[in-house]
Order: sequence, then structure tokens, then C-alpha cells
Amino acid sequence: MRGPYRIAIADTNQNDLGILEECLIRAGHSVVVKVNSQDELNRSLAVSSDIFIVDIELAGMDGVESGANFLGNGETPVIITSASDVDSLINRIDECRAFAFLSKPIREQDLKAAISIVRQRFHQLKQVLDEASSARQALEDRRSIERAKGVLMRERALDEPSAFTYLQQLSRQHRQKLVDVAKSINLAEEALHDRRPFRTIE
Repeated sequence: MRGPYRIAIADTNQNDLGILEECLIRAGHSVVVKVNSQDELNRSLAVSSDIFIVDIELAGMDGVESGANFLGNGETPVIITSASDVDSLINRIDECRAFAFLSKPIREQDLKAAISIVRQRFHQLKQVLDEASSARQALEDRRSIERAKGVLMRERALDEPSAFTYLQQLSRQHRQKLVDVAKSINLAEEALHDRRPFRTIE
């Protein structure tokens, strides 16, 4: 995703907040959230944004913690700003996994570069996470199919190739994905197992 971006900004300093907004607008972005207190910030959480820029101190609260909460939803990368010495903050910034840090006073060129880099890195991270999620889903689907094959082999006295062929036939017949048919078979097997009477060992 390339700019312009929808950006949320938060800072207890009204002057810094105004300067940041002006810089973002000049760069072609839109400021969709502009708050200077924790209460306002909480009320604005439902507003969708592409980047969240937050000062490290927000209404007497640790801004890093606030940024970490935003980052936790997995949808909004965070840029931390502060007038404090970066060396004294680096550990806390690392803990919240912010994507960038900007020292005040913020230079417009630094802001532009940070926004571009942050969105690029965030996009790459999302791709990696999506690929990992797809791989996990593929493994789960494979396990469902293998389990369903086992059920068919046991209940219908089929060998493995025949059980898989039967699954494919059911998939075409019901116009469902193979894995969905497998899940239905597994659920039916679980329900049948739950209804079987309990037998004690003699």
C-alpha cells in the first residue's frame, strides 16, 4: 500500500500536535485522528488509520504503553515521538515493538522518510504473517483430510487410495471443498463416538 495515508496522531503538546498535522497535510496525508488526552484517544480507537504517531507521554501516561496497545491489534504500525533522550527510552521502545522513533523537534524530511519506511516494513511483516498463517492452515487442512481418510478406511473397510477417491467423489457430489467434506466426516465421527455407550473393562 502506498500513500497518501490515513494517519492518527496523539500528543499532549498542542503546539507539537499542530506542527505534526501541518507537516502531514503538506506531505499529502490525511489526519483522521488528532487527540491530546487519553480519554480522547480511547474514544477514537474505532477510527481506521494506516499509521499511528504518538508522543511518548500522553496525558501523564507512558505513551509507549499506549502505542503497544495500538500495535497489538496487528493493523496499525506505530511511530513513537519524544523530546527526551533516545538512549533513556530505547529499552521501552523495543518492548512495545514500535516501527520507528522520531526525536523532537521533528524534521519534515525525517517524518516523510519514517512514514515511507514504516509502511514498507509493516507491509512486509504482514506478508510474512499471512504466509505463516496460510502454512498453518494448510497443515490443519491436511490433518483433517488424513483423519477423515482414516475414518473411511475404518468404517468402510477401504484402503488409503480408495478412501481418498471417495472423499473426492463426495466433494464433487456436494460441491464442497475437500477439506470441508473431511471436517464434516470428522464431526460426524465425533458425534457418533459421543453417543456410544460407555463400556467397562471386565
